[in-house]
Amino acid sequence: MIIRTATDLSDVCMLADEIATTHHQHRPEIFAPAPGQIRDKAQWSSCITAENGAMFIAEISGQIAGFVTVQIGNTHAISFLQPRIICRIGTIVVAQTQQRQGLGRELLSHVEKWAASKHANEVRLEVFKFNPQAIEFYAAQNFLAQSQIMTKQLNYE
Repeated sequence: MIIRTATDLSDVCMLADEIATTHHQHRPEIFAPAPGQIRDKAQWSSCITAENGAMFIAEISGQIAGFVTVQIGNTHAISFLQPRIICRIGTIVVAQTQQRQGLGRELLSHVEKWAASKHANEVRLEVFKFNPQAIEFYAAQNFLAQSQIMTKQLNYE
C-alpha cells in the first residue's frame, strides 16, 4: 500500500459514492442520494486544490482503496479561545472491501504526520452517531469526544 497526495480525481468520486450512499441511507433528510461521479466532482476537486488543505489517497496494487481530506485552520481570530492550529478531517473513506485491514489507521497516521509538519496542535473530525463502527475506530485511534452537535428539525409551511 502507498499513500500519496492526490493530484487528480482518478477513482475518488466512485469511492466517495460509497460513503454518500451510507449517509443517505441513515439520514436522507440531510444527505442527498449518491448520484454517480459527476455531481460531486467539483467538491472533491476543491479538496485537492485547497490552499491550506490536501487530499491523500491510499492505493493498493495501483487501485484507490481509500482517501482522506484535511484542512488546516486556527483559532487566532476568536478572542476567548487559546490560539491553536487545528487540522480538520473533512472526509475519510476506506472501500468496504478494504475495511478492517489497517488502511484507515495508515491514513490517520499520515494525516497526523502532515498536521505535525504544519505545526497543528490537534486533529479534529466529526462523526455521525449512526456510524458506531467509525466511532469505535476513532476511539481506538485515541480520538476523544470534545463536543456534541445537536440539531432540531424545523418544519415551516
